[in-house]
Amino acid sequence: EFRRVLFRSGASGQATCATSFAAAGVRSVSGTFSGTASYDASTGSVSQTVTPGPTATTLAIVPTAVAVGQSVRLTATVSPTPDGGTVDFTADGTTIAGCGAVSASSGTAVCTTTFMSAASRSIVATYGGTENFDTSASSASALEVSSGTATFATTGAWSFTVPAGWESIRVVGYGAQGAGSLGGLGGRV
Repeated sequence: EFRRVLFRSGASGQATCATSFAAAGVRSVSGTFSGTASYDASTGSVSQTVTPGPTATTLAIVPTAVAVGQSVRLTATVSPTPDGGTVDFTADGTTIAGCGAVSASSGTAVCTTTFMSAASRSIVATYGGTENFDTSASSASALEVSSGTATFATTGAWSFTVPAGWESIRVVGYGAQGAGSLGGLGGRV
């Protein structure tokens, strides 16, 4: 890249040029004075190290509470939009199966997954960076995975919280006559 800076008569003897570089690395920056009738031409140079640009990663989880086996969508957004790289989604510090090294070249990485055991999980999205963009990680976000069943050992009136995203429920009763669906207690949430 070449830029020309012109001196004016009576100037301080300094020329400045503001620029930016699109890629990280070590650059040799040179300045050449073309000379005048009173002064000879001269050249000077300096080595300039350009470091990778900083990034920020955010995480969205939809829904934030699911039942075992229900799909959850994890979306990581990296800004500014990087020139490549991948995102790893982790639950409690371990990469989620099928959600490692998800492409983030468009600034967004998406993974849809399910969990097969009930637990509260801490989800983090980590952008791995490139030669030109630094790594970054999202804040931890909570995901609640419930068993999807409720057990009542005694008779009486009971209530329970239906996990977000459920579309219907069915209540089954067990008694002296065996298991059976209780009329009128199933339906849409």
